Amino acid sequence: MNKRLNGWKAIAAFFDRDRTTVARWARERNLPIHHIPGGKQRSVFAFEHELAAWARQHAAEVGPIDAPPAVQDPTPPPPAASPRRWSWIAAAACLCLAALLAGYLLWPRQPVTPRPSPAHAAVMAEYIAARDAWARRTPQDIAASIRMYESIIARAPDFAPARAGLAEAWLIYREYGDVGDAKAFATAKIAANKAVTLDPDLPAAHRALGFVAYWWDNEPAEAVRAFQRAIALDDRDSQSHFWYANVLADMGKDEAAERHYRQARLLAPGSQPIAVEHACAQWQAGRDALALQLMTALKAKHPEDATIPNCLAWVHIGRGDIAAYARELGDSARLRG
Repeated sequence: MNKRLNGWKAIAAFFDRDRTTVARWARERNLPIHHIPGGKQRSVFAFEHELAAWARQHAAEVGPIDAPPAVQDPTPPPPAASPRRWSWIAAAACLCLAALLAGYLLWPRQPVTPRPSPAHAAVMAEYIAARDAWARRTPQDIAASIRMYESIIARAPDFAPARAGLAEAWLIYREYGDVGDAKAFATAKIAANKAVTLDPDLPAAHRALGFVAYWWDNEPAEAVRAFQRAIALDDRDSQSHFWYANVLADMGKDEAAERHYRQARLLAPGSQPIAVEHACAQWQAGRDALALQLMTALKAKHPEDATIPNCLAWVHIGRGDIAAYARELGDSARLRG
């Protein structure tokens, strides 16, 4: 019963209840849920033995909890194919994958409708500078991007991309800067809603609303709809695939999350934030050893990134290494200032 359950979906399945019910128990009945602090998402996990002990104390409301089912012996595998046959199968699979990838990247698509630009070149130049600052992901740069977006909005209040950019900046500032969830999410939601009002077909506005719906409003169905809308509007936007993958990983939809992580990395090769979150998602999927390997390599490559030791801390505590957990959490706090 020491098994770790990652995400609300797995925790709800333990009780055979829906996500909303167990989230309410966490708020009102002190259900032993662990939150990962300091990250972009508000991911949660729990341990089966703690949930079972809580359930015994609240048996009247919860009812009996069945023990996890015994693991059944797998079906005997079919006879192994000859090495020569496997070589042909592998070659065919590689050719099919290459053809699919080439078809996806080269197939002519309906161009994305260009967003209207502000009238003044100086405003557009500041918008580009704000995007660049946001992408650098340091507390100082993200704070600077927020100031620039606010300046743009003051001069060009109908420029929807600046509103969406402001929403995304506040959402990311939670991860890298010193700002509380309530302020960040509330400010981001206002900005994203205004962006959608100004431009209903702006993908960035829909994905920002999806982010808020999932990680703050506890509305997973609404979040999925928002992210799917963003991707339908522009399926080559790496940020939409990336944030949707984070949500899918937290929901326990590992295969779907992997597809969107890979698509995000194809569209934005070399992206440090995507690589970090993709590695951390391996921990959410229960692949602790792989997560540790990937995150350790990323920390050596990007020692200034506060999100990496934050994720490493939870990898270590999941493995029972309290000293390493404390060390990594201290590194994350130091980098966040």
